[in-house]
Amino acid sequence: MHGEPPHGLHRPGRREALDPRQELHARAGAALERLYADRLEEVLPTLAEHYAHSDERAKALHYLVRAGDRAQSLFAYDGAGDYYRRALEILERDANSGERRAVVLERIGDAAFAHGELPGARARWGQALDLVTGDRARAADLHRKIGGAAWAAGEKDAALAHLEEGLLVLGDD
Repeated sequence: MHGEPPHGLHRPGRREALDPRQELHARAGAALERLYADRLEEVLPTLAEHYAHSDERAKALHYLVRAGDRAQSLFAYDGAGDYYRRALEILERDANSGERRAVVLERIGDAAFAHGELPGARARWGQALDLVTGDRARAADLHRKIGGAAWAAGEKDAALAHLEEGLLVLGDD
């Protein structure tokens, strides 16, 4: 989810219908992108906030996920989870965002697990698993994560079931 914002979420030609505050937030975000072009990491939370308050949904999603990744890399798991949940809210408005939702759900689960919230992590990884289609390695990895969290919670049978399911999903790969 790094790089350019995903296409399909941007709605060109809507500038004239924007709330003035949304327009100001979009313009502030664009100015920050220009001013910090070679060091966006320094302003990711600010970019995420500005675009989240604009109608630039693709950029909001892009920067919310990046801000979440940055927060998680700094061990700020609550903050990471907040950014990811806000990104998920944007994706839930798009019926064709299943794979992208799976990525964000997995990251919410990762942040929850790192913060010691095993039930929350397992729930989010399970939701991500439900959305993964056609990527056996990714499905197996989600089973591995769910199994690891179950093991950490003392639920050995559930852990082994998920680990075995992950192996089955992989097949001969």
